[in-house]
Amino acid sequence: MKATTLLLFQHRRIQTLVDAAAKSRDARDEHTLALTDAVTAHLATEEAVLYPVVEREMALDMSLHRAAHVRARLALFRLATASSEGFAEDLAHLDRVMREHALSSSALVRALEDHMSDAGLIRLGQRMSDYERRLRQPRAPVEQALAS
Repeated sequence: MKATTLLLFQHRRIQTLVDAAAKSRDARDEHTLALTDAVTAHLATEEAVLYPVVEREMALDMSLHRAAHVRARLALFRLATASSEGFAEDLAHLDRVMREHALSSSALVRALEDHMSDAGLIRLGQRMSDYERRLRQPRAPVEQALAS
C-alpha cells in the first residue's frame, strides 16, 4: 500500500472510532481504547518513519505537524482521563484536533504524490506498516513484569 493511501486510511479509521465512541455509551471503553491505540500508533508512525523521509528527501519543515501531534496527545490524555460527565466534551475536542491534523496532512499527501514515485510510496508505506505492526506486538516478558 502506498504511504499516502495508508495515511488516508488511518485518518478515516480514527474518524470512524471517534464516531463510534460518540454513539455508543455501552461500548465506550472499548471504543476509547481502540481510538487511543489508533491515534498513538498513527502519530508514532508519522514521527518515526514518515517525517524523517519528508524532511530528508523533500526538505520540508515538519515542525508544525509535530506541534499538532503534541496537541493530539494532550487531547488524547484528556479523553483517557475524562470523567463520565466530561467525556463528550473531551471526545469532541480530540475530534477537532484530529480533523485539523487530517486537513493539514492533505497538503502533505499531495506533496508526497507529486514528489515520490509510486514504487517509492509503496516502499515507504511498507516501512510505515512494518513500524506500526512492531508497535502492536506483545511486549517481552521482562517489560510485562516491569509494567505490572
